[in-house]
Amino acid sequence: MTAVRDRNLAPVGSSYHPTALAVALAICSGLVLALAVSLTEPQLVVFAAPMLGMVSLGWRTPTEQIRVTAAGAEPGCAAQVRCIETDTVAVHLVFAIAPRGSGAVHIAHPLHVEGLEIEIRAQTSTSMTLRVTARRWGRYSIPVELFAVVGGGLVRLRSRHHVAELVVHPLVVPGTALVSGTARSRRIGRHDSRLRGSGQEFAGIRAFTPGDTLRVVNWPATARRASLHTTERCLQLANDVAVLFDESMSTTCAPPEALDRTVRAIAELTWAALGGGDRVGLVCTGAGSRWVPTRGGRRQFYGLVDALLDPDDGPAIRFTGSVPPPAAMPAGATIVAFSTLLESGFALSLIELRKRGHRVVVVDVLPDSPFRDDGDPLVARLWSFDRAALHRAMGIAGVEVLGWGGSEQLAEVIHALPQRFEAPRRSR
Repeated sequence: MTAVRDRNLAPVGSSYHPTALAVALAICSGLVLALAVSLTEPQLVVFAAPMLGMVSLGWRTPTEQIRVTAAGAEPGCAAQVRCIETDTVAVHLVFAIAPRGSGAVHIAHPLHVEGLEIEIRAQTSTSMTLRVTARRWGRYSIPVELFAVVGGGLVRLRSRHHVAELVVHPLVVPGTALVSGTARSRRIGRHDSRLRGSGQEFAGIRAFTPGDTLRVVNWPATARRASLHTTERCLQLANDVAVLFDESMSTTCAPPEALDRTVRAIAELTWAALGGGDRVGLVCTGAGSRWVPTRGGRRQFYGLVDALLDPDDGPAIRFTGSVPPPAAMPAGATIVAFSTLLESGFALSLIELRKRGHRVVVVDVLPDSPFRDDGDPLVARLWSFDRAALHRAMGIAGVEVLGWGGSEQLAEVIHALPQRFEAPRRSR
């Protein structure tokens, strides 16, 4: 993950170099002075005096600086642009030299950034429009290098600026399955339960009781049984889902594709849950442990992704330790964890969350051996035995473990979960 912390448009690095004119004047004046000394002709110094004067004026430390302004940004700050993978955005820049009238920018070009395709769409002497295409999710800083001639044409100014901050969200695949059968909240939602109430799914027919409205009367059943009967529906409730992300996978021997699949899976699961009327929160454990409060609505999705991509951004709350505080997860919330299970502390924190009464589902994103360079099949065999023992031990503790190697979709993995409607158990 590429985190951008400096949003200031101040030059990242500036350097001053003599131009070809300054070098030529210095060489010519030196030759004339050497000739005057060798020939003992002091009047030749008169020819070198103008060149020495110009070189001495340009020798002082320049005070000129290049100022860059990005469209849609506050003065002196980098513009923040949001997009989704494979999207193309335009960044318009205006640059000038301060103080005014001391020079002009004659060369400006963007620098290469891994994961981005940057090309110049339009350029003038005072402005430039960049066309940026994001190939991968993350946070990127777009640097631009500018060159100008100042000091009366004797000094060449080189300056680098971070002109824009690009926040690229993962591409969400619609239709990802939710963790079904865990609705325990008394909030109206879109998930069927075994309770009776207002909903869409048919639950049964019963005799009419005082207080029932006429809209629920089942007239065909009433005509057959010669007494009023009503139609019962399954009550639709909403879930509280807490996504737990193990950040240690970026520092362990896990392959890079495991981190990429995890971030995409979290974005898909969060989008699907929020679209289903659920409330979703995020908990990240690792070097920068933090959590985002559980809320609903589409706006929550962008806050979760921002907190996932950058520890210092988004509405995140810091905490210490490996176990999230009780305030980070509402009572009865379903916890969906994504981890490589290479850190024993993370596995112990999942067991502790299960003791609090949560349903804990962990997706193992590293079901295969990470030692791919070792050709000994015994190593892979021992790894599979150790992994199976870990999954069995966590299953005995009440933590449901799902192996996800990336060959199948996340929805297919979640479909393997059993339907559960039990009431939450709280630890005493």
